[in-house]
Amino acid sequence: MNTRLKLALSLAAAPLAFGETAPDSLAPNAPAPLASPIAWTGGWWDALGRDSLPGDSLQKIAMNLGVLPGTDANGNDPRRVQNALSASLVAGEAGAIRGVQLSGAMNEVHGSVRGVQATYGLNIVGGSVVGVQAGGVNLLKHDVSGFQYGYLFNKVGGNVSGWQLGAVGNVVGGEVRGVQSASAVNKAGSVVGVQDGFLNLADKVRGAQGGFVNVADNINGVQWGFVNIADTMVGPQIGLVNIRPDARYFVEGWFDETGMTHLSLNYGSPGWYNLIDIAGRGRGSNRASIGLGFGGRIPSKRLILSLDGSASLVIDPDRLKDASDDSTKVELTASGDDDGFHLEGDADELDAMNGLFKARLTVGYHLWGRLAVFGGVSGNLLVAPHGGHGTKLLRPMGDHHWDAYPHHRMWTGFFAGIRI
Repeated sequence: MNTRLKLALSLAAAPLAFGETAPDSLAPNAPAPLASPIAWTGGWWDALGRDSLPGDSLQKIAMNLGVLPGTDANGNDPRRVQNALSASLVAGEAGAIRGVQLSGAMNEVHGSVRGVQATYGLNIVGGSVVGVQAGGVNLLKHDVSGFQYGYLFNKVGGNVSGWQLGAVGNVVGGEVRGVQSASAVNKAGSVVGVQDGFLNLADKVRGAQGGFVNVADNINGVQWGFVNIADTMVGPQIGLVNIRPDARYFVEGWFDETGMTHLSLNYGSPGWYNLIDIAGRGRGSNRASIGLGFGGRIPSKRLILSLDGSASLVIDPDRLKDASDDSTKVELTASGDDDGFHLEGDADELDAMNGLFKARLTVGYHLWGRLAVFGGVSGNLLVAPHGGHGTKLLRPMGDHHWDAYPHHRMWTGFFAGIRI
């Protein structure tokens, strides 16, 4: 095995580290991207691909079969060879690929790949890839156009156009134009398209970030996750924790046509907002609910005009307490049925819970500072779990409702309250 192959194999086993700076291949005077949560240590990255030769100077060997570099048709200086098909039992090396390169453990191409490069282990490319690259770890000096899959990790020094999929993580020094998805971490200089992962990091996004935590310096689009953070943003943040410079926060108290009294947190941007709502009712007919919602509003310091939708779990505490004496376990399950709300457990216990889906049109006015009054109309759909007896826990005053199906109830309603 030649010296470069030994060096590459040893680097493939190097641990992942944090805090990498931008690679030299980025555009001159470009700002440094966010510190990478996944980075390869050592100075080898800057040297990758520098000894590549121009494609027109490469020797064309159509088929290369072997075990290791130096023992196959590419000879002792494989960086001077271009292959149409290269298949190696352990590792393969070439100056360029115009076709297919396959190996059991490692592929190294000093120039570019046009076609397919695949291995169970490590792919190293000093140039760019147009086509498909698949391996455990993919390390690429320049650009990818097509599909890149790493069942551990992908790192690209340039840009990605297409779909980049890494089971653990992806790091792109330039722009992703398409989809970047991973189970753990996605990081890119900029994104035009979608980032989908547990943690998504980007300097600039034109499209969407969807994950548990989303972070962007500048975004024009949507952030959807548990935690969303943006320095500047045009578009909605949908999640429980949303951080942006223009965020607005209000506490609302209101009542509705079912006699429920609500306390809500209304927070978001001037044009979009999220709701966290808790509600209760006493007077011998105990009910409680907790729900989440999302809506849009006309940006205004005085006028309130908004439209939102929410989903809540409605509970009868007395019925739930009686049923819980049997120690029955209740589980929420996903269902492909279009009839909605499914729980698993004892039928009597399931009767203590309903799903409530509400759409509201709200109008109001800020009287002084943060103090405002508001009211509006709503459309409501109450769904009883299909494993229970169909017990419906809410109805509007005056019984103006429509039980469309045994487990469904619909009605129009009203609400009014104050905001601070």
